[in-house]
Amino acid sequence: MKLSASHGKTISDPIDLQIKRAIEDIEDDNGSFVILDTDNGFIQATGKIPDKLQLEFQIDGMHFQSLSQNLNVDQVKDMFIQFYNGLDDFKKDYEWKKVELSKAGSAGCAPLFFLSIAVLVWQIAL
Repeated sequence: MKLSASHGKTISDPIDLQIKRAIEDIEDDNGSFVILDTDNGFIQATGKIPDKLQLEFQIDGMHFQSLSQNLNVDQVKDMFIQFYNGLDDFKKDYEWKKVELSKAGSAGCAPLFFLSIAVLVWQIAL
């Protein structure tokens, strides 16, 4: 399991506290993100804390995006910790839309939403 953040920090086999702190460090809605990768998927968040966060997750090749773009930091922490512990209550507790990925996209490429954010951050950095 690996935790990655937009500010470049990567932690292998993070503990709950490190995951929660990484989520608290999401800075703004201009591309800041946190991703928790596992062998069969990932969960990622972006947005603006405390209550303008969005979430996506992928498990076994099926990709979903939160319908709400106004998740609060505590909700996101809870979903990340559930995902980390192999629980899936968050899938029933929140509304999701399935994101269809192209065959090329399902080979580990980032969803368009987060890819566009990464391009925006790259352009700002130039």
